[in-house]
Amino acid sequence: MPGTKGIELRLGASREQGIVVLGDDRKPLSRFKLEVTDPYQSHFSGDEEPADHAGGRAVVRIPDEMSYVRILAPNYFDERLGPFAPGAAIPNEIVLRRSARARGRVFANGAPLADAEIFLHASGSVANSLLVNDFPSYADPARIAATKTNESGEFTAGPPSIGMYYVRVEKLGFAPIEAGPFVLAPDAPIPTCELELRAGGAPRGAGRDSTRRARPGFSLGSRAAMDFR
Repeated sequence: MPGTKGIELRLGASREQGIVVLGDDRKPLSRFKLEVTDPYQSHFSGDEEPADHAGGRAVVRIPDEMSYVRILAPNYFDERLGPFAPGAAIPNEIVLRRSARARGRVFANGAPLADAEIFLHASGSVANSLLVNDFPSYADPARIAATKTNESGEFTAGPPSIGMYYVRVEKLGFAPIEAGPFVLAPDAPIPTCELELRAGGAPRGAGRDSTRRARPGFSLGSRAAMDFR
């Protein structure tokens, strides 16, 4: 039209490539989430939520620009591949490593404590430490994973990626506690520790695990055993 300027939209081309997603036992994973993103993690294509993929097979739509491929599956560490240059092929097989699972029990007054909230926090830095119950905490405030103890006081939780993590336990009417940091990785040694919640305000005493000296700010009893696998 006279007096107006046209707007040109340039749509980038894409191509498709088939992949197979396997566990570290070489068996196909039938449920996972596939994402294709740009370097800033903006979504190009893939699943909005975890989806069923028969035989571990999926079709990846690869954009004609720099991209990453990310696979998320329950009980496995997230896998992010890339960056891939425009037009570059991605691996036909993607193998996920089974995640390290935190398993344990929580007690109070010597008895198993149900419905206690369990959180995993990534290990932070000394510069970013916070005060928890008047003691310094080096855990990143963001919660990586969350679960609750069952009727027997037992829980299982795992992070989406390899790293160092703190375990934090909370329950209304009890002082929250932290333990760690622990390395959660497939080949890492399995640490053990003992946890027991105490009623009221700030905990007293020191925390202890199998590999480190006692540290102030942890309130750990003698009845709860927790291992990380």
